[in-house]
This record gives sequence, C-alpha cells and structure tokens, in this order.
Amino acid sequence: MGKKNSNTEYQKVVSELNQLHIKQRPLTIAADYYFEAIKGIELLTFSETFSRLEKICSTNPVDEKALSELKANLLKSTAGYFKNYDVAIDKAIMPLLLKEYIDKTPAGLEANLNFIAKKHKNNISSYCDYVFKKTVFADQKRTESFIQSFTPNKLSKLLNDPAYTLIKQCSLAYASKVLPEMTKMTLEINNLQKVYMKGQIEMAAENKKNIYPDANFTLRITYGKVEGYEPRDGIAYKYYTTLDVVAEKYDSTNYDFNVPEKLLELHKKKDYGRYATDGKLVPCFLASNHTTGGNSGSPVLNGQGQLIGINFDRVWEGTMSDIMFDPAKCRNITLDIRYVLFIVDKFAGAKWLTEEMNIVQ
Repeated sequence: MGKKNSNTEYQKVVSELNQLHIKQRPLTIAADYYFEAIKGIELLTFSETFSRLEKICSTNPVDEKALSELKANLLKSTAGYFKNYDVAIDKAIMPLLLKEYIDKTPAGLEANLNFIAKKHKNNISSYCDYVFKKTVFADQKRTESFIQSFTPNKLSKLLNDPAYTLIKQCSLAYASKVLPEMTKMTLEINNLQKVYMKGQIEMAAENKKNIYPDANFTLRITYGKVEGYEPRDGIAYKYYTTLDVVAEKYDSTNYDFNVPEKLLELHKKKDYGRYATDGKLVPCFLASNHTTGGNSGSPVLNGQGQLIGINFDRVWEGTMSDIMFDPAKCRNITLDIRYVLFIVDKFAGAKWLTEEMNIVQ
C-alpha cells in the first residue's frame, strides 16, 4: 500500500473512531449513573445478591440441597454486610443518588420507574422512605428471618420487596439497553484502534520518535527512594509514621480511628519484639515511586530485592500523579513489612508463621 493510500486509510479510521466515541457517549453516561448512583446505594447492591434465590427457584424441580447451601451462604454474608453497614447514611444518600440517576440518565436508556410517579407523585424522598420502611434488607434481623424462613413458595415476598424491585428494574435496563450496544461498540473501537496504533507507529518511525507502550493491565516496575516531602511552605512531612501516632489518634467512637484493645496494650508496654527501630514501631513509610490505581497490594523491594513493604496508597498532594508526576511531592504510601510481621507475630499470636520465614535483620 502506498503512503498516500495509507494516509487515506488512517484518516478514515480516525473519522470512524470519532463517530463511534460520539455514539458511545450516551451509553457511557448511562453506565456511569447506573454504577455510581444506583450501585452506590448499599441497600440496593445488597438486595441484588438475593437474585440467586430467584434463579434457583426458577428450576423445576427446585434443587433443595443447593437452596439450603445458598441460604447458609446468604446468612453468613448478611452477618458480614451488616457489621459495617450504616443505615442512616444509606437512607440519607439514596434520594440524592436516585434523583441523579433519574434526571441524568440519557432518555431511552433509563429503567422504567413509573411506579414512583404513580404511587408517590414523583416525590423521591417519600418513595425512599417507603423503601426503607418496607424492605427486609435494611435490617439484619429481618433479613436473617427472611432467609431462614424462605421456601420456593415464598418467592413472591422477594419479588415484591421494594428494594429488590428497584435494583432489578435498574439492572434489567442496564443489561438490555446499555450493555449489549456498548459491548458491540467497544469491539468495533478496539478493532479500529489496532489500525490507528499502526499509523501512530509508522508516524513515529518517520519522525524518529519513540512511543510509550500502554501499560494498563500489565505487570510493571516503578522505582524511587524512601523520602518525605514538603507540600507547602513551612510544612514538612517525615518519611515515616509510628505506632505512637496511631495511639494518639485513637477514638473508640470513630470507626476510622478505632484501635483494637490488644494493639493499644502492646503499644503501652512497647512490646514490639524485634520489629522496632530505636524503640519505635513504624507502620508506614513514604517513597517517590510513581504508582497509580491498581498498584495497591504490590510488593515494595529494596535494592537487594528484599521485601520491605506493601504499597497501598498515595499522599493527598500526589493524587494528580496519574496525569502529572511531580517528584517534589508525589509520594506513594507503603505498609512497612516490619509492621506486618509485628501484627502476625505479636498481635495475632501466629509466631509459627514468622519462624518459617527468612527474615533479614
């Protein structure tokens, strides 16, 4: 193929890509409001897990053994769910998120929620109050009672539950109106993208330039050094934190700052085993590695290839590093491996695990 023909081919691909992205935009918006608004309401996402009951009851005859196992699993997951569920917060955000979904999902891609208009005169707050009052899934005891007493003959109770009805309608709309067309367009875009990248590579070769590969969903290595930073004039952050600060911030009434009693006791006694340095136990340290979403849980190695920590976050001033890395203030936050070993050994009492490891002092 001649160069002129190649340019024509690539121009056509660019035009087709632009058209597809324009056509895909409403679908993307609809998907965003489904996942961010509807799925952002914990009551609804929890209710949807019970769709497995509906599915298992659709078989004839019903597999009673499978149903019994499912009920046991649902009871277990229910206990875990309500352990951290705050009904007051969920109740407060539901009308706000539901309104966003109704108002901003592109026409023709939304769920059929006419029953809100018919029964509640389009008063979303009133409707949400009704849902929380009538559903069995906003209260642990009611949910557990529903599971324990559930039989195929009582399937109608699930199908008529207002929370389950709402999430089912919204999920059905997404699955039938949004997902199929979005999947089709994504495939078309991916095929055109291959030709587009071919043109990019040829153009780069002509101009003697390198193209950075797309590293998304691939393994990668990033490097840096352990160091603190100065986010603003007159403020300097050290490269590490200590367990002393964890104890200082302890607040039993605040979920984010509650600390297990045993950990506080170990701190009080300074019972850190061999995991402290100069009498201080270090939970976390900062480094200048360029990390991004998806790197959480990655091993952090030193220059000798030894595991020294687990990456899990970035500092507030460095969250823009996905689009602009500033070496002066972008810092990843690493869980110090000594703190991990301390938790395993001293806090959890699983010393036999650390004895199996080759720990370099």
